[in-house]
Amino acid sequence: MSDIRCGVTACLMGLVMLSVAGVNPAHAITFGFTNNITNDSPYVGSQLFVDVTDAGANRVSFTFSNTGPVASSLEGIYFVNSPALFSGIFSIGNHAGVNFSAGATPAGLPGGTPFGFGASDILISADSNSPVVPNGINPGESLAIVLSLLVGSDFGDAIDAMFANTLRIGVHVQAITGGTSDSYLATTPLPGALPLFATGLISLGLLRRRRRRNLAAA
Repeated sequence: MSDIRCGVTACLMGLVMLSVAGVNPAHAITFGFTNNITNDSPYVGSQLFVDVTDAGANRVSFTFSNTGPVASSLEGIYFVNSPALFSGIFSIGNHAGVNFSAGATPAGLPGGTPFGFGASDILISADSNSPVVPNGINPGESLAIVLSLLVGSDFGDAIDAMFANTLRIGVHVQAITGGTSDSYLATTPLPGALPLFATGLISLGLLRRRRRRNLAAA
């Protein structure tokens, strides 16, 4: 079984290297979460997801969801932004049951310092407002955070950075069944995202080449 998993991972990364610049900007690439940091139980990383989408106007949307069924509240979101790709948070899409603000407390992902998510690292963050657990992302809920890209960067660069591990995402979850908490890191995209890599190969690749030509002409 481990050989099969390694084969799938190798296939994923091979496709990424060939086609990450061709991700269709009209679709979301879904990443899962794994590698729980503080190792409390039960494990809820498998019910957490983030959809990365081209939001247009030089912005990228990250939609975080908690699909359940285990009781839990995703209450802290941390982006490692080094080297800088984003200038900061453009908007937070709060709705009924979920309420976040920019700037998380604590400043670093709990337990995340050995993984580059410490308070001294280059982070963009947000967390749920008081009362923290009710306003977090509980089972069946989601939240979109839109980040503004620096001039000269695009959606393809953001996906490139996710796979190059220079743009990384960590989340902190509280109120897991039994009252425990844990932190998780975003991992490679789900297998269902593979068709998007293939179908987007030509479209965004042509757009990026056109952009480079325009920049050269300017």
